[in-house]
Amino acid sequence: MEAVPVGFALFLLELAVGGILVTVALDWDGEVSAGFLALNSAFLAAFAAGAVWLRLVLPVERLLPYPVDAISVQREPAWWVAFTVIAVVQVVLLRLQRRLPARVVGSLAGAAGLGALAASAGSYRPPEGSYLLLLTSLLAGALALGTVWSGMMLGHWYLVTPRLAPRPLLRLTGALAAVLVAQGLFVGGQALSGLAATALGAPLSVLFWLRVGVGVLFPLALCFLVWRTARVRSMMSATGLLYIALGTVLAGEIIAKALFFLSGAPV
Repeated sequence: MEAVPVGFALFLLELAVGGILVTVALDWDGEVSAGFLALNSAFLAAFAAGAVWLRLVLPVERLLPYPVDAISVQREPAWWVAFTVIAVVQVVLLRLQRRLPARVVGSLAGAAGLGALAASAGSYRPPEGSYLLLLTSLLAGALALGTVWSGMMLGHWYLVTPRLAPRPLLRLTGALAAVLVAQGLFVGGQALSGLAATALGAPLSVLFWLRVGVGVLFPLALCFLVWRTARVRSMMSATGLLYIALGTVLAGEIIAKALFFLSGAPV
């Protein structure tokens, strides 16, 4: 349980990276205003800064329940800091209404964020664990968190800009559903192959199925309801449903991080 703070820092990084990737995609799409993008990016940069602060103050090598590569752990924070700095620059450019430079810098921030997740996968991989499986888990978690967070924020934006076309929210909802399906297949594949059961054992299996039910299946069902309400421009209802989806995805990812640092299974 000593590694829980490390898991929370990683969770914040996932949220920030996934959110920045979604924000950049919305920016290039061009249908949402710079005001929304700046607001969303500001929250995400704050999450990234919180992740960096935790990562820098925590004695990671002493908190993890297994030996890690000391060199990888020492190099990892540089990626986190680089991502955060570029994300802050993106926020400034959006606030200044410099859309094209913001898109370029946002793309760089997304690339730096992916590099940070790759560095973290290399740093926290258990001695007998798979780097590819851990990296896939981190990427899927980042996309799920970033999409559902941005969807919730965009739902609020519709309440102050009611003439905005529903297409961006419909696309985000479809993207969230696709990510959750992929995440479900990834986690389900590990369950069917026996990898998760071997690593988790009976005491943690309840948490595993709670992670699947609360963090994947339930928000996936909510996506259908969000889609239906957004199509008829009932944005207040859609936003309320996205709040619930956000809570369930957040809970699922927190459980996933706890399970990983307790068992080494990247679920």
